[in-house]
Amino acid sequence: MWDIMTPIEFLQSDETARRIFASVERARGRASGWSIAKDSEVSPEAAASILKSLKELGILGSTDPGLDGYYYLTELGVKVRDFRVHAAAG
Repeated sequence: MWDIMTPIEFLQSDETARRIFASVERARGRASGWSIAKDSEVSPEAAASILKSLKELGILGSTDPGLDGYYYLTELGVKVRDFRVHAAAG
């Protein structure tokens, strides 16, 4: 079972990770690695590294590794998204 606070803390501490996570959210929870990099305005190398970290934290899954895969929110990713939405609402 994944701990929800670890990915939340990671997203709070890393602006690039927040932009990449937000890009997947805007794509309705599923986007190609290349489109995430472009939408987030992040270099392909940085995007690939952050995507790997978000997968390791358990909030994203993918069809393939690297930018050629399609990334999607996992069950934990949906919980993190919901937590962020509720926190932003006040």
